[in-house]
Amino acid sequence: MKIYPASLTEMYVEWDLQGETFTIYRSTSPTSGFEKLAEFVVQPFFIDKSVNLYDENITYYYRVEGFSAGVKISEAGPDTLEYVEKDNVANKVIYESKVLLKQMKNPPVFFLLKRRVGMPCPNCYNPITKRIKFPNCQVCGGTGVLSGYHDPIAARISQDVSQMIVASDAYDSDKTALTPIRAWTANFPRLHPEDVMVDIMNQRFKIVGVTPRTKSQYLIRQVLDLVPLEKGNSAYSVPVDRRMKPIV
Repeated sequence: MKIYPASLTEMYVEWDLQGETFTIYRSTSPTSGFEKLAEFVVQPFFIDKSVNLYDENITYYYRVEGFSAGVKISEAGPDTLEYVEKDNVANKVIYESKVLLKQMKNPPVFFLLKRRVGMPCPNCYNPITKRIKFPNCQVCGGTGVLSGYHDPIAARISQDVSQMIVASDAYDSDKTALTPIRAWTANFPRLHPEDVMVDIMNQRFKIVGVTPRTKSQYLIRQVLDLVPLEKGNSAYSVPVDRRMKPIV
């Protein structure tokens, strides 16, 4: 489990646990007093909007439980920040970045976070070599994990990526040469290479690089390198509801 300050009033908790849904608890003690913050969470992260990092005398501890068919199958924590450092400058930059993204009035995009734990895909995962057989598997989307992507997350980015140019620098799953385009987004959700972005035209792009911009403990923004996926890529089979509101 990883914990980051999303601002001086928000904490971001991220985990790699088995489970279809998750329940998140918080306490100011590592051994007792845990209160339930949320349950039936389907994404592998949670933003706690009820913290106060202005008070340096309070330490927050988090515990996460993973459930399948109502039965607890995994658990992580209690964990906390490695250290707490109040940083008003970082907090101001995070706030201004989110305001800037809203002012750009670009259509929202949608991130499909790749599942990194779960049941191996029965169609393409080789348990002996621990590799996938088909990079464009229609069952898992080439992730090797059954139901290969978490539910879509609406967000904002700084650039219209609908006019990407095919050239030579990176490769999609079909070995087509592509030039990544660079864009940036807010600090959360935390993104990783192999996650997928969907634009307003339903074009899908693989994230091939994530460069975090940080100050103190705070993730301020994320710079993304993206390459387009061809229409036949299995990631196109994941539905996206465009009525979703961006998280920032």
